[in-house]
Amino acid sequence: MSHCFRAFSTSLAFIFVVALATPAAAGEFDQQRTWKDATGRFDLEGKFVKLVDQTVTLEQPSGKEFEVKLSQLSAADRDFAERAAKAMVENPFAPVDDSGNSNDSSGGSSNDLKYVQFDLQEVPELNTDPIETRWSLEPDPQPRVTVRGGRPITTPPRRDAFEKHQATLISSKSATLLLGYTHDGFADRVSKSTRLEICDLKEGRMTRSLVEDSECVPLAIDETGHKILVRSEGRGFGNAARLEQWDISGSKISREFISEPYQQELFTRRDIEWGAYGAGDTFLTIGKANELIIWDGIKFSPLARLPSVDSDAIAVSPGGRYLVVAPKKHLLVIDLERRVTVASIPKVEIGNSRLTFSPSGERLVAAGVRDVHIWDFRTGDLVASIDPDDHSTRGLLMLDNRYLMIKDSIVYDTESRIALWNYSGSKEAVFTVGGLTWFVIKDYRSKTEVIYGGKLPHPAALKALEVAANDPTLFVLKPGSEVSIDVSNVRAAESVSAVEAAIKENLENAGFRVTPNANVQVVASATSAGNEDVTYYKTQSRLGPPLRSFARPDGPGETFSMPVYDLSIKIVAGGETAWSRSSKYKTAPAYLRTDDKPAGEAMASFRQKKPDAGFFVRNKFPSYVQRSANGLNALGISLVTAGGIQ
Repeated sequence: MSHCFRAFSTSLAFIFVVALATPAAAGEFDQQRTWKDATGRFDLEGKFVKLVDQTVTLEQPSGKEFEVKLSQLSAADRDFAERAAKAMVENPFAPVDDSGNSNDSSGGSSNDLKYVQFDLQEVPELNTDPIETRWSLEPDPQPRVTVRGGRPITTPPRRDAFEKHQATLISSKSATLLLGYTHDGFADRVSKSTRLEICDLKEGRMTRSLVEDSECVPLAIDETGHKILVRSEGRGFGNAARLEQWDISGSKISREFISEPYQQELFTRRDIEWGAYGAGDTFLTIGKANELIIWDGIKFSPLARLPSVDSDAIAVSPGGRYLVVAPKKHLLVIDLERRVTVASIPKVEIGNSRLTFSPSGERLVAAGVRDVHIWDFRTGDLVASIDPDDHSTRGLLMLDNRYLMIKDSIVYDTESRIALWNYSGSKEAVFTVGGLTWFVIKDYRSKTEVIYGGKLPHPAALKALEVAANDPTLFVLKPGSEVSIDVSNVRAAESVSAVEAAIKENLENAGFRVTPNANVQVVASATSAGNEDVTYYKTQSRLGPPLRSFARPDGPGETFSMPVYDLSIKIVAGGETAWSRSSKYKTAPAYLRTDDKPAGEAMASFRQKKPDAGFFVRNKFPSYVQRSANGLNALGISLVTAGGIQ
């Protein structure tokens, strides 16, 4: 926050200063200043308004008012408030208290602002044992709403090149879309700010803009579209640790509570990474220390906590009733209305996964590094597993119970496992509301975002799927197919037989039959890619003086020419590559303990290293390998633009 200090001119006559002593003292309390709470963690820029019933009212430069208990202020600020209140009593011309008229219908006032502090370790830990042994759950679908799609909706332009689009939030029940932007002030040339742009998808138009004179990132929006959770934003350790709830229902933002839930953590582990609203008047947060908190959304107090929760491997059901998390290699389903664990899937290998629901709430999806698993949420039964060719856990979205989008672009038919269509383009977010798939598209020329909703898959994609489903040659490999192995180009590995054995095991695990003369081949390669020069510098550490390639230089360093190898594996059918993976194997170590040896002698063993079979062990084969069409990883491609789908 900026602080302004104004010095009186020393050229004023002494008698003039004495004559104005009393008014000047009163004016001291009418200035903007920085107020701090008793813990020293929270601050607010504002001027004193009044002290009534041990409650201090402050007014920000924007005109918004805040209330805080006198006991919650720092000692210096308590003294200042008491002196200011006394000065107002002694001044016969003090302003009339018009607080009874200070609240308007816009919700711009923050007179009910609460500061929430607690010890997280005293919050009870959630019981993860399911209350029922049999999985039987009612789906929690996305609320049905009628929306207006098929035409672009354009947001106001960005303030300048330094304003960042930080969040896209959707309230399914109210069909409210919120775009959040922040500005860091750009070296104090402009004020820090948070800008909210609100879109009504029912009417298909932007409805209003709200600005707050602090830098905060929106985390979640509630079902009414009137409340949002935000976290603080700023450079340095722990500057993303403050949690607030804002009322955005009116023409001004009203702050309702402030807390720093992970204050016991150190440095960036205090920061908040994720937030969401849930059913039963709850909301949820996760910090960088992977601690989940379930909050009472009425009292703004913590109800329960759950450690070891990854902020990626978490999902709230479309209606907000269920929370699914994946701590310690198992899935847990928590009923937020009852605050109990209702179901569990143990021993699920979904490390580094993303979770999501279908809009109906009937499908639960977990996308890991290699596989995507889909469960029937009603029974807990696994209904499909696919291993996409171009796979990523980012941008995971179920369009309905059948079609799955990954990377915000590639749509798969989970029934046939066909990579159906690639919807490419510069998209900032993709979501579903009202039976439509919505894109938030960045328009670089106008510095705006364009919101577009349409039915996916679109008719051309569905027609291509109908044709492909009847094509017996679409998949070059599927369970039961025959395949051969070619390791003739594995010339630089430690053991060719180990490479071949690893490939054979992975093929059989994928459901294929390995035969010598099959038309489809797995071709492996391990060849020299020459040498690269790597320079190491001496450093000091507890382990002695190693040579490191990435340390701060201490002297000229010593350069070694180290071998590099190219590794690849691919599936070839009819002379065309249908699937491939590749990597480089570098022999240069990250650091080297020389002990008493010359550096060259210590490095000799690394120069002699050859690639082992690890690359070929790690790269599993998909069970269904689709024939590539013109180099595409899907049946077709469309460009998502500001004008729609082309």
